[in-house]
Amino acid sequence: MKSLLLFGFSCLMMLSSCRKDEVCGNCGPQSVGFVLAGDSASVYGVYTRFQPMLEIIAPWHSGASADVDLNDDGVIDITIATAWMISPGGLNARQASLSTLNDGVKFRYSWWADTTISWYVTTPFGGITYYENYNNATSYPSNAVMYPLVDSAIARLSFADTIAVSHGDWLSGNFSLAQSNFTSNGTTSSSVVLGNFSNSTPAYVAFKVELADRVDYGWLEMYVTNCSEVHITRKMIFRANL
Repeated sequence: MKSLLLFGFSCLMMLSSCRKDEVCGNCGPQSVGFVLAGDSASVYGVYTRFQPMLEIIAPWHSGASADVDLNDDGVIDITIATAWMISPGGLNARQASLSTLNDGVKFRYSWWADTTISWYVTTPFGGITYYENYNNATSYPSNAVMYPLVDSAIARLSFADTIAVSHGDWLSGNFSLAQSNFTSNGTTSSSVVLGNFSNSTPAYVAFKVELADRVDYGWLEMYVTNCSEVHITRKMIFRANL
């Protein structure tokens, strides 16, 4: 899966150890066909509130990462990484991403689409290329070129959206959650923000972990701030009979 912004960074922080308040109803495998995102009252699942919340925050001009065991079986399922790159030359770019670590770990996904636009302006000192998110209410110069962007991304779910373990689109891989580029120098001016989780509002993602004798599935409640700070507050796990 393509990343629209490229970062070179080292993952410096391992934040997978975190005290959790857990509430377990019937923790064994159940014949439950679906659950609702954000529903923490079901007697069939294991509910976890992270205390404090799990945070993966990129420090200035660096990166951070955390490994997460989604279904509490002692096996790391995903890595969440963040980066914030800044330079005296005007670069200011941020990114948050999620990667599954084996094919049995999948997230509900949807097609994500956006459009950027760029144009060139000649100045007495040379020229500047401008980049920004396309806005159909804005008038652009005649030489402006639009770039439609389409990619698969982790689906952003709202409270009470249905999560069905045997239906829907599920995918493993590397997913961009949010990214921004606010570069300003003598030749480039960029103001671009992309990604399903770029608006800082809490939402839910659906996951499943396929095991030999069952499928564990559930949701994470999370949000991203500044395109480089991931906050995970709650999760729910359900164990389904095959």
